[in-house]
Amino acid sequence: MKLLIYELKKVLNKRIFLVVVALCLVINGFLLYSSQNTEENNLRLTYSDEYGEMLDEYSSMPLDKAKKQVEDELLAYEISGRLESLAQADNEELIESYTYELEEYRKSNPEAYKKAVEMSESGEESFWKNSFLYDISQQIEYINSYPDFISEMYDRAKAQSASSIFGDENSFSYKNLYKTAEDYSGLKDTKLSLVNSDSLTATVKYGLTDFFVIAVLLLICIYLYGYERDKGLYSLIRCTKFGRLKTIISKLAVLFVLSAVVSVLFISADFIVNTFLYGSTDLSVNVQSISEFRNCTLSVTAGQFLLLFVLAKIIGIFVISSLLALVFICFSSSAAMYLTGLGAVGAEYLLYSLIGQNSFLNLLKYINIFYILDGGEFFGSYLNLNIFSNAVTSVPIVLAVFGAVFVLCTVFSCIVFCKRNQQKKANVFSKPFEKIKSRFFRITSARRW
Repeated sequence: MKLLIYELKKVLNKRIFLVVVALCLVINGFLLYSSQNTEENNLRLTYSDEYGEMLDEYSSMPLDKAKKQVEDELLAYEISGRLESLAQADNEELIESYTYELEEYRKSNPEAYKKAVEMSESGEESFWKNSFLYDISQQIEYINSYPDFISEMYDRAKAQSASSIFGDENSFSYKNLYKTAEDYSGLKDTKLSLVNSDSLTATVKYGLTDFFVIAVLLLICIYLYGYERDKGLYSLIRCTKFGRLKTIISKLAVLFVLSAVVSVLFISADFIVNTFLYGSTDLSVNVQSISEFRNCTLSVTAGQFLLLFVLAKIIGIFVISSLLALVFICFSSSAAMYLTGLGAVGAEYLLYSLIGQNSFLNLLKYINIFYILDGGEFFGSYLNLNIFSNAVTSVPIVLAVFGAVFVLCTVFSCIVFCKRNQQKKANVFSKPFEKIKSRFFRITSARRW
């Protein structure tokens, strides 16, 4: 236990570590804010409170009543626009056309017409409200269409399987059709609700946070595995009974604990920033209430999905941390450590980013650590992988593969650390790395002095 606390203090007592974490949080928060503060989102951010109030009002109504009221209000805004166009028209043909349209509106929808006249007379600024009403009407349309989307899944599978493309019963395509229909069938009684989901979806879609967490993770590895090596202290550890095994277990435990804490810290910061921008999300509704997660087959609430999203991030970071630990232990040269570790992570990212979903190489895209880190896609989108012409749900396969990678990296880290000399070695690339590192850490030494 004392060794564990010592390893933890070794990292947390480094002032530069805390500075880097704080700096990464600030930069990440600023980039997140900048990515959301766009012209497209301007109305949504400016009138976030009003949007929340409108949703609360309509979500408290029966869906049919809410739909009718939203349609009436949208119609009133449309008629108001026609009244404004009539007032500005200077062409007799246009005046006649607008007058005829307005008369028809007055006869067929007198209440909407009356409200439109009141809005025009009051000069009410209505563009933002009209935009929000349209957004709410889209949500209502999605909620009404969802039961048909689920109930017709089997019929669509049957219709597509009749095609020659999907007709082979032993093919992946045929099996995938019916497995998809079966997996979605459990959602037929799912109740959907109107919800302000922007803070949740913005958090799930924002991917830059992963790179800041990996940067912090790399710094943790430097302190845990490079510190004694640079100071030449590993020779003392090798002389003690069981010293090597206890040491590496303590280092790995601290690495995993800190990586989990840092992941939760950054995701929490993202969610707080987005909640500040967009307003709070009701996390008690079923996650399928959010149209972005229509293809999710998990019967969970939005809050439970957020926890799964955090869990996916932690799992992904655990795998990367175990890989970096193994690389730092196997390579005595600083240059080799950084190039190998960052090269492996970079290669995974390129494979995930560049390979298309329907590519024959898509197994490299989805059996990929960045697929797990993309938690919204990992848990939020349904996907079957082609495993020997069988349709296999991606989540358990990917978790099994990277669970094995995590265990193997951890076990090999312990074995190599105990068996191999951890003395520092140099090569042709070491001098440039050492110069950069010495300048980076000189700031800490100067401040301490």
